[in-house]
Amino acid sequence: MTLDNQEELIEYDAWAIPLRTGSIWALIAIIISLGIYLTIGIDASGGFNASTIISMLAGIILAVIMPYMAMKNHRDQNLNGYISFGTCIKVGLRVILVYTLLLIIYNFVFTTFIEPDLATDAFQLEIEKLEDSGAPESQIEMTEKMFSIFTNPLVMALMTFVWSFGMGLICSLLSAAMAKKERPGLA
Repeated sequence: MTLDNQEELIEYDAWAIPLRTGSIWALIAIIISLGIYLTIGIDASGGFNASTIISMLAGIILAVIMPYMAMKNHRDQNLNGYISFGTCIKVGLRVILVYTLLLIIYNFVFTTFIEPDLATDAFQLEIEKLEDSGAPESQIEMTEKMFSIFTNPLVMALMTFVWSFGMGLICSLLSAAMAKKERPGLA
């Protein structure tokens, strides 16, 4: 009998800890995002500035810490202090799924109600750069088509999902390597 099979014999709610941890992670990310928006502001040019750097660093740190905390809590609260790498990944993916879905909702609310002109401002800046550089009309038209595609709420949600889930998966692998604790004799 493998460790994964033994873990499945213990009764617990497999979503309780990931739901709580993913929700806390999303709430922290939203607070950071709104804090940056209200204090530093958001640069529509998309360049690297203080808000971009703060967001990226906080995002990376949280992407490692939050799945790790869920794995550790699951290990200690539900599995008598032991957890396999595979079970860590399952927990991490659940946390990431909750976080990502909440982030998609927040992004929709932010870009629809809080800052609906952000994408348009970014687009206008890009068009101005192209015009100033003497770009051909065909390139400007292509940029306009791409803008209409990427500002579609469903496409934005899909991009958010793919990016957040992909980065979360990578960070979950790192977290799982730190959180796993095999039972003696089964490692």
